[in-house]
Amino acid sequence: MKRQIIKVNSSPVYYQIAGSGKPVLILHGWRSSSQAWTPFQQKLAKEKAKVIIPDLPGFGKTSLPSAEGWPLNYYSQWVEDFTQALEKKGELSFPFTLIGHSFGGRIAIKLAARKNHPLSSLILVDAAGLVFQPSRRKKIIAKIVKEGENFLTAFHCSPNFKENLKILIYRLIRQKDYLKVSPEMRKTFRKIIGEDLFPLLPKIDVPTLIIWGAKDSLLSVDQASVFNERIPCSQLKIITEAAHSPQLNAPKEFLSLIIDFLQRNG
Repeated sequence: MKRQIIKVNSSPVYYQIAGSGKPVLILHGWRSSSQAWTPFQQKLAKEKAKVIIPDLPGFGKTSLPSAEGWPLNYYSQWVEDFTQALEKKGELSFPFTLIGHSFGGRIAIKLAARKNHPLSSLILVDAAGLVFQPSRRKKIIAKIVKEGENFLTAFHCSPNFKENLKILIYRLIRQKDYLKVSPEMRKTFRKIIGEDLFPLLPKIDVPTLIIWGAKDSLLSVDQASVFNERIPCSQLKIITEAAHSPQLNAPKEFLSLIIDFLQRNG
């Protein structure tokens, strides 16, 4: 396995590459990086696959080029730019299989729903992207947040005071994905969290494997069925003993499912 750097839109991107054969690109989850996938990458690379994993902007060693945070569209466009840069370098051939985990799955859906995408197949692993009706508790908190921001705006409170209030609110709803990241990634979180990708699912036109951990406490396994019902040419595999990260919780079964899918659809 090699760890390399490439320039994408004048910004350095760190990525890992291993193996040779069928091209596979992996997009990691929120608060993660390419290194979290190293054990899986090394095993899959032995199965005649060329596996590439970037540190997404704002994660690992790849910086986010904007202090204002990124919406989801910027990430999906970035993936296209990154893959084109790799193609020019001779490290990636089109089309390729895209694997997206959690937040990476959100990006993968956005890319796969585009016309003229560079994908041959898609694998979604406990993917984010669906927005459901919030609970009564969250509705109350959301109302408090809105009224609080109106109050702060009216009284011209400082940006630091406003950010501290938002941190307090997210701590109340136990949203660690917001709390444990940099200020620019908090802005990114707020820009992406409310976007519902449900309308995009029928637009995905490549063979799709949906893998979900039955014990996922972050994204309910019920969401997996929605993806399966809405995405044409999709199949669903639920790993009984896995939680939000099947590649870590049940690595052998997870690898077996991926290999079988790639042999038939890679």
